[in-house]
Amino acid sequence: MNDEHIEWRQERVASGIAELRKEVGEEGVALRLIYLREIIADAESDLSLYEKQYAESVERGEPFMERYGLSLITQRIGRVLKRAHGEIKGLTEMATGQITDEMIQQAKDYPIENIVEVKKGKVLCPFHDDHNPSMGIKNNRYRCFSCGASGSVIDLIEKIRGLDFKEAVKYLSGGG
Repeated sequence: MNDEHIEWRQERVASGIAELRKEVGEEGVALRLIYLREIIADAESDLSLYEKQYAESVERGEPFMERYGLSLITQRIGRVLKRAHGEIKGLTEMATGQITDEMIQQAKDYPIENIVEVKKGKVLCPFHDDHNPSMGIKNNRYRCFSCGASGSVIDLIEKIRGLDFKEAVKYLSGGG
């Protein structure tokens, strides 16, 4: 799986968590955690059963296709477990207010163009009365050539929205 696909999946999970929280509140998040733990318990039980069946089929010298089918089932159960554990981790981090390195990186990668309207690499500076675009945007960073304001996309959202670092990271990484 390439980095782009991993980032896409992380964004999808983060936005899903944020959407879930908005729709059902903290009680709904708690219910989702309970549901995911039940999924994990069932999947672990199934995984144990299929791994045992696979080992027995190897011992008996069963045909390749039978072993292959069992291995596909165990791989699928493994993916279910990985997704459920990932979602639990994300929900727990969001519920406890923790920010992770992944969330910070996701926030840093958030396109600055989604915050301010960029035309030919320039924008009107939101920090002073700007009539001609004086703020340059490059590599997801900003710098105003009039007032001297500069920083990352995280700094920008902190200043525009009046957020602290933690709130800005959560906002940009889909948890805000």
